[in-house]
Amino acid sequence: PLEAYRTAEPSGDLSNGPPSLSLAPVCLGLSLVLFILTRIMRLDSLIYLFCGLGFVIGMYMWIPQCMQAFTHLFAWILKPLFGSNILLASRNLIRYKRRSALSVGALMLAVPVGMAGMIVVKVIDEGQTRMINFNYPQDIILRAVDVTRGFSPDLANQVRKLKGVEVESFTNSSVMERDFSIRNLSSIQIKITSGDPQKILQTLQGLLQNPLYQNVQLINKMKEKQAAQEPTVLFSIVLAATIFIIAGIATLGLMNHAASSIRQRIRELATLRAIGMTKFQMVRLIFTEGMMTSIFGGTLGILSGGIFAYLVLLSITRTSGVSFPFSWIYGTILVSPVLGLLASWSAGAWASKQDILKALSQY
Repeated sequence: PLEAYRTAEPSGDLSNGPPSLSLAPVCLGLSLVLFILTRIMRLDSLIYLFCGLGFVIGMYMWIPQCMQAFTHLFAWILKPLFGSNILLASRNLIRYKRRSALSVGALMLAVPVGMAGMIVVKVIDEGQTRMINFNYPQDIILRAVDVTRGFSPDLANQVRKLKGVEVESFTNSSVMERDFSIRNLSSIQIKITSGDPQKILQTLQGLLQNPLYQNVQLINKMKEKQAAQEPTVLFSIVLAATIFIIAGIATLGLMNHAASSIRQRIRELATLRAIGMTKFQMVRLIFTEGMMTSIFGGTLGILSGGIFAYLVLLSITRTSGVSFPFSWIYGTILVSPVLGLLASWSAGAWASKQDILKALSQY
């Protein structure tokens, strides 16, 4: 009976009609041509961004066709392990592929957005770190507010007496006098080699309380780094919130799709129960459908997100050391099945509580 049900022609869903003309191949083809031209003719690297956007849009528009191919492939791979259960699940997914396309699309888009956002965060953080290291070579800088006035060289002698610090370089008074006719120092750069940095900072601040050093500004390199990272942290929080919202919308869409699909198919499920399917097998079937849908969304997201992230790297990191965000791929592989399981949980619990005879007579 299960094999007969599997081989029966799907009915009652418009998604199995002839596929309409899609712009997906056009977007994918234009992106490929633009990418090749940019590589050969060495055009502006920002064009890679448009190639990536075109590829993501093309994949989004091609979700129903990709879902059908993915479902057949997934069922063929897992058939030796799950038998008729995976065949029934794949058949139902193909029946309702257009209904779940929006939810799958939202889940797919979360991955490219996350990958591109992580790359942007890393590029910004790298640029800020490089700028701070250039401006402040050592841990602490004592700098004259008014360079023309400078400050007394006695301060450098007092700094040398401190334990755990090393005066790497400072503007020598003879050099200032020779080049600028200035006898005082303009800056001192200090490297902390040992000891408590906070105590050393407090000691230096105590030295600067002397009225002779009112023209001296103390710059803490670590504090400057933390201040520079605040916009990056804020952007990361916004990015994480955006990904969470997109994933939440995708999960709610999958829950709604699972609930409506199960209610529409409750008579079919009751028939399967009547010919021998247990409650556990029915719930497992529903969970399998939900997990296959979310895994497909995650797989499509990894494919589109990986190519998009690669093109983003080509466009903005020719002089950068930012690496490919593989962590997003690993995270997507782990999270996508869980989202499908959560989305189909309520539908599976509701279907398992239905009375077989009542379902056969009312639906």
